[in-house]
Amino acid sequence: HQTHQRRHGHSNPSAAIEYVNLRVAALGAVKKFASPAESTKPANEATVKARRNAIFDGVSHITPVVLRDNMGAGYKSSGPLIIEEQSATTVVPPEWQVRLDEQGNVLLRRIRT
Repeated sequence: HQTHQRRHGHSNPSAAIEYVNLRVAALGAVKKFASPAESTKPANEATVKARRNAIFDGVSHITPVVLRDNMGAGYKSSGPLIIEEQSATTVVPPEWQVRLDEQGNVLLRRIRT
């Protein structure tokens, strides 16, 4: 309570002490990286969940929407494409290509047509 008083200018000696933040650093050996389960799915044409009207560079495109969970390692497609997942949405514009690598990472590459 005395330390809290010195640091913050107030304290409540009748209250129980509460730890709000606790930081820990640790070192240790870890196993070699293993590919995630989804990377073992075969590359295939992911099921189109929907199609949306999307505008790229002022031009309207009917754009397929696919679920990230349905895309396996080696999946490849050209934009326009919208990839939805729980924590993100990836937009692949026209003249871009999307590919999933062995670990399931989404890789984008510009292609000139």
